[in-house]
Amino acid sequence: MWGKVSESCDVYSFGVLLLEIVSGKKPLEKLPGGVKRDIIQWATPFVEKGSFESIADPRLKGRFDRAQLINAVRIALQCTDSNPESRPSMMDVAEWLKGGCMRRKEVVLAKDMIGKDDYNHDDNDDDEDDNCIVYRG
Repeated sequence: MWGKVSESCDVYSFGVLLLEIVSGKKPLEKLPGGVKRDIIQWATPFVEKGSFESIADPRLKGRFDRAQLINAVRIALQCTDSNPESRPSMMDVAEWLKGGCMRRKEVVLAKDMIGKDDYNHDDNDDDEDDNCIVYRG
């Protein structure tokens, strides 16, 4: 992708930057033997194990909100998806960082997971959570 500029590349770069901020690590590190590992390769095993605390900058000494850490790391990994078409727009990323709901192709609306008779929606309330996304898995 040398020389190509696109929103997808910007989103990827933002994901790397977000992981740098969260972890305090550089985007690339040299391993023994001259092998290079990028920050996504470093963080992914921790995410797969659910060990998000291992990603947090150690200088924080555990003083952070775990939910915010998880949200930031998930956003970063979504931004760095290997398939450019699967990456979110920066508008989505900005909304997620402001506390909006994350959405992904393999997730469904919460209200669609329950029967219509069980869904007690009050048309007069402006509850944005009605359209929040929940992860299946």
